[in-house]
Parts: sequence; structure tokens; C-alpha cells
Amino acid sequence: MMRRKGFTLIELLVVIAIIAILAAILFPVFAKAREKARTSSCASNVKQLMTAEMMYVQDYDETFSINYIDPGATLGANGTNINWWRFPLTPYIKNWQIFNCPSGRPQDNASSATVQLIANYGYNGQLMGKAMAQVQSPASVVCIADALHWYADLYTGMVIPFAGKASTGWFDASQAVNQIEANTRHQSGSNCGFADGHVKWLQFSALAGGMPGYITP
Repeated sequence: MMRRKGFTLIELLVVIAIIAILAAILFPVFAKAREKARTSSCASNVKQLMTAEMMYVQDYDETFSINYIDPGATLGANGTNINWWRFPLTPYIKNWQIFNCPSGRPQDNASSATVQLIANYGYNGQLMGKAMAQVQSPASVVCIADALHWYADLYTGMVIPFAGKASTGWFDASQAVNQIEANTRHQSGSNCGFADGHVKWLQFSALAGGMPGYITP
């Protein structure tokens, strides 16, 4: 008489338990690997943005870009709530996707003047229209970085380079209470493009220790 081969219930439960344990161990590793890839992709975006900014600076008498919008474009309710700084840079990039952080909030077409493009990258408004010679330490001042809002200066609330994960509003990044890990986007840090063109990922503690110097020309 032939005996049928198969798993007992206990053996099946043991296999399921082993699979569950392996999944619990590996899923966070996979998630971390995915975020590391997004961090690298974001850094590449910021590098291209800063390359475009440096080309603009050279073309315009060593002056940082200023806000403007395409002629005839529809403005926001108060005429100011549109991400203007991306338009002067597009001739040097010619790829609207560069303005979207892979870990940022999904956006509509970045080429549309009616899209604010928040929760992706922000520009340090204190540099806008300023001559390169006026920046005492360009290698230490952030120009474009991960941010909630697309524009920041002393008057609108400094969001660079914190507020990466915040869902609404923006805040003064010079305040210690806001300089926390939860307000960064990439693996407890932010990708920052500096006024001399170089790009660097900075951990939240390093960012906190350098504020407000990182955003003050």
C-alpha cells in the first residue's frame, strides 16, 4: 500500500511563520533601499537645478535668478502664489520633471503656470536678484533644496531645507522647535544645493546646527 506524501498542519504553520519572520525583516530593508534610490534621484534633480542656476548666473552678470512668469499665464488669487523661479531655469534644463522630487508630493504638469508645485523644492528668496559677489560664503548658503513651499525668505517663513514632510503650511526653519528629523524628507535629512553650485545631503542634526547660517547670505 502506497503512502501519500504531503505536509502536516504543523509543518505548514512552521513554514508560514518563517515566511512571516523573513518578510518582517526584509520589508524595512527594501523600503530603506527604495528611499535611498529616491534620495539619489532627488540629489540628481537638485544638481541639475543648480547647474541651470549657475548657467543663469553667468548669463546675467553673476546675479541670481529672480521670479517671473510666462507672459499671459494665469496668476493666483493674489498674483503671487505661483512658483515663478522655475521658469527662468527651464531654458537651461528643458525637462519639467526635474522640478519634482521623487519623494515629494505628486504634482500636475510642472510646466503649468497655475501649478504652485509645493512640497518639492524651494528657493532661498534671500539670494534672489543678489549678485554673487554679495554672498560672502556661497559654499555655505543654500540656494535650492528640499522644501514644503517653493519660495522662502525672512518674510514668508524660512522653509529651506526643513518642512520636507509637512503636509500643510510652512514655518520658520531658524526656530529650533522646527529643526527636527520629522521635517526632513530623505532618510532623516535633506538634499541641499548651495550657492556655489555643489549639492550635498545633510542630516537634520547638521542642518539644525547650521541654522540660520545655511539660508543667510
